[in-house]
Amino acid sequence: MGAAIITVGDELLGGDRLDTNFTLLARRLGERGIQVALHTTVADDEVSIARALKSTQTVAEVVIVTGGLGPTADDVTRQGIARALGRGLEFNEAVGAHLSDRFSNLEAGHLELILKQAYAIEGAEIIMPNRGTAPGLILVDGDQTIYVLPGVPAELEEMLETTVLAHIANRTGPLTPLARRVLRTAGVPEAAVQMRIADLEDTYNAVRLGLLAHPGLVDVVVTAPESAARDFQKVVDEITARLIDALYGEGDATLAEAVGRLLAQRGKSVAVAESCTGGLLGELITDVAGSSSYFVGGVIAYANDAKARVLGVDADTLKEEGAVSEETARQMARGVRLCLKADIGVAITGVTGPEGGTQRAPVGTVHIRVLDESGETGVLIEQPGSRRQIRERAAHAALNQLRLRLLDT
Repeated sequence: MGAAIITVGDELLGGDRLDTNFTLLARRLGERGIQVALHTTVADDEVSIARALKSTQTVAEVVIVTGGLGPTADDVTRQGIARALGRGLEFNEAVGAHLSDRFSNLEAGHLELILKQAYAIEGAEIIMPNRGTAPGLILVDGDQTIYVLPGVPAELEEMLETTVLAHIANRTGPLTPLARRVLRTAGVPEAAVQMRIADLEDTYNAVRLGLLAHPGLVDVVVTAPESAARDFQKVVDEITARLIDALYGEGDATLAEAVGRLLAQRGKSVAVAESCTGGLLGELITDVAGSSSYFVGGVIAYANDAKARVLGVDADTLKEEGAVSEETARQMARGVRLCLKADIGVAITGVTGPEGGTQRAPVGTVHIRVLDESGETGVLIEQPGSRRQIRERAAHAALNQLRLRLLDT
């Protein structure tokens, strides 16, 4: 069975908001064996919405439309869908009464605006709202079932979980769910991950592989129908063996959680010295509940003077090697370890741009060192990007170097 998802909103097309609704919908449908065959994002425009819905007729039996159900002038999803289906809009008394009771204290003009949401497409089954004000709609048109849901994520998720998924199951009957596994890796570029596992899809035709790249991290998504469970497990085992050096977890596991477990298991504490990341590494570490048992603290030494006074970086090193250098990172790691009395010191120094790069250290250059009483490890990153990308990549790389150091001890 195929599905189509249409997300509506000028803010999505303008890049002002991420389309997290699609991610949730695609994942929850996939868990029930429903593959998304088409995803379209359209503007808050009646004609565009109608065209998008018509384009799904030959590819999807289930269509979910999100967004544009509010009371303002640019909320025209109902009108667009009605146009596509050749139906009208009619005032739903039950929704009208619900909204009137809920907003009885509003002035007449404001209540009239709210009541715009009580107009439903002819023939629609209503999903009454609990969290928000916009009702959802369920429409049957030939072989298609169309679910029209609010764009506010919390409102959409509530209707999806309480009504939509059960309605789909009742209409379709038992479906074969997809087996899905997310293997999370760090320290290996996306292209290198692809090269290591590229042959597996040809060997196991029923299994699909996808790569999701994040700054410094790559997720490998493995999916297959449950009928191919044996091949699915073989592929998961093979990927695990091939990426064992980079694999830090599965599912929703974070790199910081993996590092935290290793620190706790080994009874080690860590302190961080950050320059270009501005505290991001410490933030990632302390996002993990219980991190106070192993995280001592951090020093954000942005200026050279702070590196020298607080962390004890040698003035001659800063002058001769530069603030962005392996030796400076090494002295920062040593300094924060001693200063905060931690077992392990981690340091990051680099150039995030867009200005400040030099021939020796162009934008995207980051030095990372991890140092403990028995030795050290580290990495040099030379990869341009936006300031945010460089900072995230550096923080993840530092966590991964810490992970590798802990695995070696």
